[in-house]
Amino acid sequence: AIVVLSSLMATGAMARLWDHEEILAVAPGDVEVGEHLLERAGNDLVYAEQAPWGEAMVTVGLNVTVGVDLGVHDGPTELHLRATQAVLTDDVSTLEELGVRWAISSPHGALGWVLERSPWWELVHEV
Repeated sequence: AIVVLSSLMATGAMARLWDHEEILAVAPGDVEVGEHLLERAGNDLVYAEQAPWGEAMVTVGLNVTVGVDLGVHDGPTELHLRATQAVLTDDVSTLEELGVRWAISSPHGALGWVLERSPWWELVHEV
């Protein structure tokens, strides 16, 4: 009886979440952020964390350091690994060599605090 009750409660909770856009693979807010960044960055390379960003950034046409496949990271690339190391260590010369002029982060990501404390990055747009 406890298992059945727990299962019903979990199903009810999932049904209530169904209408929230945050559970979508590509939420309208993600596309809005991507389009805004595309206006500013153009064809420049954009450093994107692996975890929170995926299909939305590629869908709008951003040139990102991380590859995606159906919205999921398709494995680390040499470019992304080098860019991540450069972001973590404030290695501006490597970022310039790679052509990374922009970065996108999220409260759900792991590197927002690194970008925030760095003197080389500035907040351009916050949603």
